[in-house]
Amino acid sequence: MFTFFNFIDRQVLASGFNAFGTYGFSNFSASFLSRIHHIDIAATGKVLGLRFGIAEGIGTFLGGYLFDKFSHKDMRWYIWVPIIGRTSALLSFYPLIFS
Repeated sequence: MFTFFNFIDRQVLASGFNAFGTYGFSNFSASFLSRIHHIDIAATGKVLGLRFGIAEGIGTFLGGYLFDKFSHKDMRWYIWVPIIGRTSALLSFYPLIFS
C-alpha cells in the first residue's frame, strides 16, 4: 500500500511540530510569569532556566535509556517514548501556569 509519508518522514514532521510548540511555550512562559504573576525578569529567568535545564537533562538521558531498552522489542517505541516524554513535560508545567 502506498503511503505519502513513510516512517522517518512522520518522525521528522512530528519533531518539527514538537519543537515549534516547545519554543512557543518557552517564549510565552517568561512573559506570562512576569505579567500575570508579577515576578521580575531575573527571578523568572532563574526559575525557568532551572526548570527547563533540569527537565531537558532528565528527558535526554531517560529518553535515550528507554529507546535503547524498548526499541529492540518493538519499533513503535520510537513513537511512544517521545509521546510519553512530551505528555509528562506538559503535566509538569501545569502547576506553573495555573498556580
